[in-house]
Amino acid sequence: MTDLTRPEITFFVIVVVAFALLITERLRIVVAAIFVLSAGMHRTGLSDLIGGLIGRWAGRGLTRALAVIMPSVAWCSPAA
Repeated sequence: MTDLTRPEITFFVIVVVAFALLITERLRIVVAAIFVLSAGMHRTGLSDLIGGLIGRWAGRGLTRALAVIMPSVAWCSPAA
């Protein structure tokens, strides 16, 4: 495992704070926050990593894919 760089640590801190704000509903500009988080995840490659893991777990069958993707999305979604 490699050491994290300063930009990666900064992004991780921003993600943790953003999730905390979204969960506690202190941040009302949800759409803007989601765009910022998704752009950061895309630029750091985190979305590719997570997508690859979900793809491996899901396999090729539709039922298995749904059984993996649905809980993954629910876990990533802030509580309503």
